[in-house]
Amino acid sequence: MNQRLDAASHACGMKIAVLVCFFGVVALRVLVADSFPPVAALAFSPENNHLLLSRHRSVQVESLQAEGRSRIIASALPRIMDIDCSADQRWVAVAGGIPAEKGGVEIFTWPEMESINVDFCAQDVATGVAFHPDSSELALVTMDHSVRVFALNEHGTLTLRHQFQDHSGPVLSVAYHPDGRRLVTAGADRTLKVRDLKTGNLIATLHQHTGAVHDLDFRQGNALMKGDEIQCASAGEDGTVRIWQPVTGRMLRIIRNQQGPVLCVRYLPNGVHLLAAGRQGVVRMIDSDSDEVLYQWQAHSDWIYRMALNGDGTLLATGSWGGEFRIWELQGTTTKPWRRPAPTVAE
Repeated sequence: MNQRLDAASHACGMKIAVLVCFFGVVALRVLVADSFPPVAALAFSPENNHLLLSRHRSVQVESLQAEGRSRIIASALPRIMDIDCSADQRWVAVAGGIPAEKGGVEIFTWPEMESINVDFCAQDVATGVAFHPDSSELALVTMDHSVRVFALNEHGTLTLRHQFQDHSGPVLSVAYHPDGRRLVTAGADRTLKVRDLKTGNLIATLHQHTGAVHDLDFRQGNALMKGDEIQCASAGEDGTVRIWQPVTGRMLRIIRNQQGPVLCVRYLPNGVHLLAAGRQGVVRMIDSDSDEVLYQWQAHSDWIYRMALNGDGTLLATGSWGGEFRIWELQGTTTKPWRRPAPTVAE
């Protein structure tokens, strides 16, 4: 199995390898062990009481409360690659589709998880989705090299505002600048692209990665960084995490001690620490200023494809190739497995 993944990843990047291998490898696993497909999407709900994760043709909604239950919500998207929740706590966006056939986004209401809109707008599967900080729009990136930005109205209807086609390969990740005026995308063409959303103009193309770029996250919570100085981390197939000031087009630092492809990065909300994970199944906690690895742990026995943090950065969710998800309680520079709170006993 690893040989097939490695061959595909050398040809077209790790997320593409996952898509190529999903149908062959996962079908075999289902026949043998009836296991879940890889967890390619994770998100905490806006109020932090639930964890949403990708399953085959469905979204699993896992309650984190003492007597919580799990719900399985059917989706129109056979393969789900990303999930995001709007800051106004009204919407959940799910990105995915059918590889090499079609892709798009499905909008659900929250917390009802009622599907109200499905837009198959692309000719290949959608790999990433992100809501604007004020919930007024969302951005979608796809394997057909496209970036689309949609206005989102109060009824959950999408209207196309921008479409960009200047990546030379599949686009794998998207993130809004915290000021909401710029958008950063990254992909298998080894680049990050920064755009002005008012004009649609390309501000910068950042070329320094030597492999596909799988994930992006902005550093927030640092009062000393404002506007164009705000930093963004990128996760690379080349085994590096790179730190940028994307608006100015500057690469500030390279973090090289990852020992394999990096598939996901997340800054803690206070901006003090950066988490990175990937092929080894190890999560590393990195000091955001010195780039020193402060702590690391074996979160899974196989590849970690996605991470998500709750709103205050006290819980981390990780999802693996084997279809397993785990939740970790972060305590300073250490961690322990999260345990569901005990039910309250009435007196």
